Amino acid sequence: MEPAAPKKRSPWLYVGIGCGALLLLSIVAVVVAISFMFKKGEEYAADLSNPVTRTAMVKKTLGADTLPDGYFAVMSLSVPAIMDMAVLSTRSPDAPTTGPKEEVRVFVYMFLKMSSASDQQKLRQYVEGKSDDTSVLTRNGVHVGQGEIIGRGIVPLSDGRRVLYVTQRGELSAQNQKSTDHGLNSVLFLECPGQTQLRMAFWMGEDPDPEAPLDSLDLKGTPVDPEAIRTFMSPLNPCKES
Repeated sequence: MEPAAPKKRSPWLYVGIGCGALLLLSIVAVVVAISFMFKKGEEYAADLSNPVTRTAMVKKTLGADTLPDGYFAVMSLSVPAIMDMAVLSTRSPDAPTTGPKEEVRVFVYMFLKMSSASDQQKLRQYVEGKSDDTSVLTRNGVHVGQGEIIGRGIVPLSDGRRVLYVTQRGELSAQNQKSTDHGLNSVLFLECPGQTQLRMAFWMGEDPDPEAPLDSLDLKGTPVDPEAIRTFMSPLNPCKES
């Protein structure tokens, strides 16, 4: 009597084993990725809570050896191939939340690594007053409220850099950093020679007397003063951080 032929296994069995192995590998990869991101998140939070490390991070993002007088590093964020961001404020993030109310000024810098030449052109035209299109700002978490335009112009800096600006009296918010409803603010287009990726910044301060006519205010040293913009931006050279 001949022995029985071995029973053939269904090819679907091997397909199932292969799919199961792939599913297991996918689960392991997701767990590893989540663990990695969680660890990086903890490291980032620790860096931001350390004033020395936080300041060094902000200086690197802004290409600065020193920060503008009276300003503290609040945060710096770098997402590879997507964007860099840094925030400065006249109020230290380590200061107590209680105490007398004081004027706070905030500076937000954004480097959009995925931006196009078209994005640059749109912001340039808005700052120069050739267009009312603020879509490039809106897409990146910036809202320019209704307000009175104070001025437009260009501030030349060292190494061929220029800052194009539009200053306004009104509301401005950028990446959850918001001026008051009555602020003195500037939208800055940072022009870096030979570079096409979009760099922009927003300098926000409080309006000392929202009811007063603009020509009665002393704007010297505020975010809408062209000479103050020059002084503020001079120690910052984010163009070298590409």
